[in-house]
Formats: sequence, structure tokens, C-alpha cells
Amino acid sequence: FEELRRYVPLPFELTQGEGAVRAWVELRRGQPQAATVDLALRAVSMRLAPHAQPLAIAQLEGRFNAESVGDQVKLAADGLAFATAEGIVWPRSNLALALRRPAGASTGAAEWIGGEFSADHFELDVMAQVAARVPMGAPVAQLLAELAPTGQVKGLTARWNGAIDAPSRYQVKAAVAGLSIAAAPSSEPGGVGRPGWRNAAIEFDANEAGGKARLVLDKGVLILPGAFEQPEIALDQFSTQVGWRVRPAAEAGGPPALEVSLAGTRFANADAQGEVTLARWQTGSGDRGGAAGGAGSEYGRGARLPGRIELAGSLSRGRAAAVARYLPLGVNEAARQYVQRAVLDGRITQASFKVKGDLRDFPFAAAQAPKGTGPSGEFRIAARAEDVALAYVPGEPDAPSPWPGFTRVSGDLVFDRSAMEIRNATARAFGVELTRISGAIRDLAQPVLRIEGQGRGPLNDLLRYVNATPIGGWIGQALKDST
Repeated sequence: FEELRRYVPLPFELTQGEGAVRAWVELRRGQPQAATVDLALRAVSMRLAPHAQPLAIAQLEGRFNAESVGDQVKLAADGLAFATAEGIVWPRSNLALALRRPAGASTGAAEWIGGEFSADHFELDVMAQVAARVPMGAPVAQLLAELAPTGQVKGLTARWNGAIDAPSRYQVKAAVAGLSIAAAPSSEPGGVGRPGWRNAAIEFDANEAGGKARLVLDKGVLILPGAFEQPEIALDQFSTQVGWRVRPAAEAGGPPALEVSLAGTRFANADAQGEVTLARWQTGSGDRGGAAGGAGSEYGRGARLPGRIELAGSLSRGRAAAVARYLPLGVNEAARQYVQRAVLDGRITQASFKVKGDLRDFPFAAAQAPKGTGPSGEFRIAARAEDVALAYVPGEPDAPSPWPGFTRVSGDLVFDRSAMEIRNATARAFGVELTRISGAIRDLAQPVLRIEGQGRGPLNDLLRYVNATPIGGWIGQALKDST
């Protein structure tokens, strides 16, 4: 290779290695312009960029093509396979790289102002492990380290203008199978973190202004840190079309404005099946005045983060006992625990959900304040439940409730901002038919349930029900022997 570098400028250094080498050099007007090299090497030490860490290769095989045309250097590797001294194995693949120098720069110039890269396939985890040793730029290497991606990339093409670690323009296309991405918590206490997932398939087309992607998770996992008490959601099926836009910052040096939207989103797992008809998130305007976190707060109302959301969708089926698992962390913890202990069984035959507003204000408890005095927004879940087992006064793990629960409950369950209601419900208890049941928790921050209804049935059953409740004790079991 050192001899080859005398004729064709290569963007990497080979300092040692042994094995078999076969080369062809193309001459044009007496000057070498291109070369093809077949390699089968062992114990290789190479540096792919002046500031990259050396890459120690235990074994390397492949055919390399190099060509210098004007201000451009083209490299290609066919059937490239290698194993590093640390045990990292790169499966056999085909790669191509083209780099551009500034016009008129000398052939030895190390400054590249753009380029193209393509690969037929490679393993993301292997790429992440060698990222510090390849010339992809510090920001890209850091991102790979944070995301800890795994999966098989196919049909990757990338083009960029400018330095590779700070391009002025770029475009990247690829398909990834078996993709897993690590989630990360929010830097803000109580905030929603960066989503992650496992076993996804994605096709994407991205550039500096935005992009689009098709995301499918079959037998996969969606991870939403900061959204739910249990951040990992197992999914039998999930599919969506993702689009995003990146707009320049309003002020020089400021962060860009971001917008992400979903379309055609459908999901199913053991707990529910449904679709999302509207999903849009965007960064805030950056106006921090009057913020909930105080004037000038980085994350206050109207600030760039956590941003604004519009979300709407519906369920065609669901498990009533799983409702609490999907109540977001913005709902008071005591209320979430009440729903978890109270709703024991049953099914959701239909449901709808809607969220709209600044996420700083979720769940918009003050949205009913007089106009101009509180945050505006919507948070509403409306579900129709059937055959529910309801412990309306739930007990504790070590102290069963003295109030007998209801069975075969059917009715509407509504979460509206900071309140919960039971509407138009019917139920059974001790053979008594209960109708016109309604109940409410007016403030989920202080969950006190008020419930009322009518009962009809044999007198003996009515009396048995009353005596089984604390009411029987309050009246000294006066009705115990009544018939």
C-alpha cells in the first residue's frame, strides 16, 4: 500500500501487515490514475483518517479499487471481510466511497469538502464498535455510541457537502431490519425522554431539511421513557409512516425548530388494538415569558421543550384491567394506582383518546380556568367497558376492602383533564341488579370517588348486600335477620 500511495492518493494509512497482495495499476499518459488490489492480510494496523484511532485487523480479505480523477478520489471494496484484534467481525460486503477536495487542491490535501458513500449491507452494531476508527466525524460516532444500534442495514446511500461531521447539506437512504435503538431519559426531571425500540424494520430517506420513514415492529418493543410508569410496551404489530421537518433557528446560533408527524399508525398487542388518526409533535416557539417554570425557564410554557403535541386515536378492543398501565405519568400517581386496584377484569369494546397542547401543562388541569388565566389544552380518554369486575373501594395488598365489588359492570369510563367519571353504568352485586350508576373523581390529584345508582332485586339479596358492606356495621346489623 505504501508503494501504491506514491501513485494514487489514498485517504488512509497502512503501517504494517503481512499476507498476499496482487495489484494492477492503470496508467494514462504515463501517469498512474487507478489501481486494483486483491488482499489477503494478517496482523494489519491501519489508520483511516489522520485523527482516527488506529484499527488493528487480525484478518482482512477483499478487492480494493482506487481511482483519482481531478479533485475526486474514489475507493471501492468488493467482498470486504475482516476481523479485528478485539474480535469484531465485519461480514463480507461491498462498499464504495468518493471524496472531493477543494478545487485546485494538491493531491496530498487532507481536507475533504464532500463525498458519497454506499454499502450493500452491514451490521449496525459492528459499525458502532468501529465508529471511533473510521472517518465519519465525532458527532456521528458519539450518536452511534449513545443509540447503541443493532440491526442489518441494506442499500445504504449517502451524499454530503461540507465536512463529514458538520455537513451543510446531506441525503441518506437505507433500509434496516431487526433494528434496536437504546432509549434515553429526559435531561429535565419528569420530562419525556428519547424513544427507543427493539426488533423494528425501517426504510428511511433523510436530509438536512427533514425526511420520511416507514416503521414496522412485529413482535417488537416500543420504549417511551417518561411517558408511562412501565416504559416498555410489547407489540405484536405496529406500523406507521413517520415524517419530520427541520427548520433553521429564528436566531443565529440557536437550535432548529423540529416537527414530527405520524400517519397510518396501527398497533396491536395483548392489551389493545387500535389506530392513531392524528399524531404531531413540534418544538415550542421559544417564548418563555409567563412560563410554568418561571420567567426565562428553559422548559417553561411556550419554551422550545418539551414542545407541543396533537394526538388522537381509537381502540377497537382492549383489556379493562390494562387501562391503568397506559395512563401517562402526567396523571396523578394516586389516581393511576386507584384505577389499577379498582378495575380487575373485563373488556373495552371501543375507546377514543385525544391530547392537544403544550406538554408542560399536561394533563391541563387548569384548562377550565377563566380565559387567559390558565393553560389551554385537551386530555380526554373515553372508553366503553363491558363485563368489568370493579372494586370501587379497593383494598390494600395486606388489607382486603370491606366493600364488596361489582361484577358484570358495563358503562362508560371517561378521563377528562384532571377528572374521571363513570357514566351510564349497570352492574350486579349479590344478585342485585344495579342501574343508572354514575360516579366521579373531580380532581385526580385528590382521588375521592363519589358514586350513586339504583338497585333492583329480591329483598333478601338487597339486604345481604347492605349487610356485607360497612353500612351493616354502622346500623348495628339491624337488618341482619330481616327477610
